[in-house]
Order: sequence, then C-alpha cells, then structure tokens
Amino acid sequence: MTLREATFRRQSRGMSDAMQ
Repeated sequence: MTLREATFRRQSRGMSDAMQ
C-alpha cells in the first residue's frame, strides 16, 4: 500500500464517519 493510497483511504473513512 502506498502512502497516497493510505491517505486516500483515511480521508474516505473520515468522510463516511462524518456522514453517519
């Protein structure tokens, strides 16, 4: 997993948490 991928996953996860 690349650093960019990890960051993207982290941001996407944060957005999901915010929506819920």
